[in-house]
Amino acid sequence: MKAVLLAGGYATRLWPLTKDTPKALLEVGEKTLLEHILHQLEQVQKIKQIYITTNEKFEPDFRKFLKEWKGRQKIELIIEKGFSEEKKKGSVGALLHMHEKGLLDERMLIMAADNLFGSKIVEVLNELAESKENSFVLVNIERREDAKHYGVCELDENSCVIALEEKPEQPKSTLVSTGCYALNKAVLDQLPTYCEGEHEVDRMGDFIRWLIKKTELKGIVFKGKWFDIGTHDQLERAREEHEA
Repeated sequence: MKAVLLAGGYATRLWPLTKDTPKALLEVGEKTLLEHILHQLEQVQKIKQIYITTNEKFEPDFRKFLKEWKGRQKIELIIEKGFSEEKKKGSVGALLHMHEKGLLDERMLIMAADNLFGSKIVEVLNELAESKENSFVLVNIERREDAKHYGVCELDENSCVIALEEKPEQPKSTLVSTGCYALNKAVLDQLPTYCEGEHEVDRMGDFIRWLIKKTELKGIVFKGKWFDIGTHDQLERAREEHEA
């Protein structure tokens, strides 16, 4: 199994913190977001290769980080052309770029590099590495008012995802996507077909919603802490609540 960390955005909502620093390299506690994620991935023995997708603007920052990083897994940067929000490929576009380079050649763990999980996520990641099912990780955020800001999922009695709605005004559940997916090669091979149509390539959730109609996807509900770091308030909450 390989892992992909999606870090191609410019995080404009977190300016000025992210004007010259990628969001993944902001600190929570004494570690950057990226360090937290990589330490968790270190504990998934089946993952031998990690890709980090980013843009030309932040390429030097990530190269500097990786020069100093000491870990057992091989890490490779995948660079997208562009220096601005308007030029970014988006999550799906980044994966299509990797597919065209022949890098999505086995089961992949795909994670947003700006999402931070509590330590219990390691158990889930190991389960995903052992499984052969196409799955993604959900959390129950309990309040429907909060769910309006996320991709809201509905599951059937077998934990299969039957619906995914992005930022609904009237959420049908409080189960939301965390931006963590385990997808087989056969599913990822559908990326060119998806992108040939008039579909959005910015948000991974749009691709997942399209897949639900074609492929069985399991929803794995994570019961530990999860922080979606998209605003200053969410970053501060992570800094206050995330365990070191």
